[in-house]
Amino acid sequence: MKRNFPIAFLLYHTVPAGTSKDRVKFAHYECGYMMDVRKADLIKAKGDLAGIYPLVAAAAVKKILAAFFEGPSLFFGVALRSFFWYIMRPEILKMKTMAKAACQHKWVMTNIRSGYLVIEGCFHCRNRISFFSEEPVPPIDDYQEGEHFWSHLADYQASKFDIKCERCGREVPLKEVMATMLCMRCNPECGVYQAGSQDRDRKTWVYVALCANTSHATGQCITNEGLRALNEYFNSGFQDPAKKIIVVPCDLRKSVDTCQGIVLADVGLTEMY
Repeated sequence: MKRNFPIAFLLYHTVPAGTSKDRVKFAHYECGYMMDVRKADLIKAKGDLAGIYPLVAAAAVKKILAAFFEGPSLFFGVALRSFFWYIMRPEILKMKTMAKAACQHKWVMTNIRSGYLVIEGCFHCRNRISFFSEEPVPPIDDYQEGEHFWSHLADYQASKFDIKCERCGREVPLKEVMATMLCMRCNPECGVYQAGSQDRDRKTWVYVALCANTSHATGQCITNEGLRALNEYFNSGFQDPAKKIIVVPCDLRKSVDTCQGIVLADVGLTEMY
């Protein structure tokens, strides 16, 4: 690693008296700042970070004792601030949480990845599963997993992303969403079709959030928080009140095998609406 001596020089000479030397410590690793490259450096970094907390506590005690010997008024001021923070910290965190809950979110996509939606089926139990792959070529290998014998059924270009609010910083990880699909309204008896037919006064597009549990053998699907954030995001760009996008969970589909739709590979596809 090329050591960054200018930073050390700057820190040690920021204060003329040199008091910053007691508050700054340097540690160097062969892998630089990429701690996940070498396991030995990762272990060393964790140990170095763990050693920071006793130093911080000792510095706080030292500060209070110094204030005590300098004068009662200064001591009680420092002690009162520390006591106030200890008592009010839960309330402050609660207020921050309430502020995020009251935020008029302005959602944006983050952690955008391009890849493939891969669908596999088990000929033994007839279930279907899906996963998102960032490999250059989608995997098509057959394999056994316990009692299941998975075989490749299909793959589609897709995009995967998370949602974040630009105003309050709240993040909604969409780990359970493997891809999104535009419904082609193929079956009037399908729950997805019916979800898009409820508001007849508006031009409605229906997106299906596809989870990994394609056959929903476990009964799990997309979380309500993720669906709410997706609906708010996709409808935030509309200027025409006569247009609307609905995002629904994939467990509303009547049939996985006969469902028709377009898997969204371009995250900006909704701009055409």
